[in-house]
Amino acid sequence: MSLDEEMQGEILKMENEMRRIDEELEKLQSRVLHLVGVRNKLHRDSDVLRAYFSPQEQRKEKQATLLGLMK
Repeated sequence: MSLDEEMQGEILKMENEMRRIDEELEKLQSRVLHLVGVRNKLHRDSDVLRAYFSPQEQRKEKQATLLGLMK
């Protein structure tokens, strides 16, 4: 095999490896975007639940404190 043929073979190997890396990066990017979306949804949901239950929790804490003071 001549030097030129060897170099062409190496170029093909490198291009194939770059193509494989690009495909893997696309998959990873898709996965990251999916996870960010899921995290954002969970954050919004937890904020809604926290806002809904927070006043009740504060009320319970105040009642417990008042009961403790009355004893």
